[in-house]
Parts: sequence; C-alpha cells; structure tokens
Amino acid sequence: MNLTLRTAIATFGSEAKAKLANVAATGEPEDQLRAPLEHLVADLAELSG
Repeated sequence: MNLTLRTAIATFGSEAKAKLANVAATGEPEDQLRAPLEHLVADLAELSG
C-alpha cells in the first residue's frame, strides 16, 4: 500500500470504527481510540519525513 494522507486517515477511520463497534471492549470510548491514534501519528510522522 502506498502511504498517503488519504490512506492514513482512511486507516485511522476504519480502525477507530472497528474498535468503537466492538461490544466486548471495556473502558471509556476515548480509551478505544488510543491504538488507532498512535498508528495515525506514526503514519503522519512517516509522511512528513
């Protein structure tokens, strides 16, 4: 996959949606966004060089 801003944001959206839709997940909804957000920041860092 060619990493672009569009693919980074799309990946974040799909990961966040999957995490928030998981009924077995525990904790606050904000807690479920941690891993997808970490991946997004890493992708953005890679894109910015």
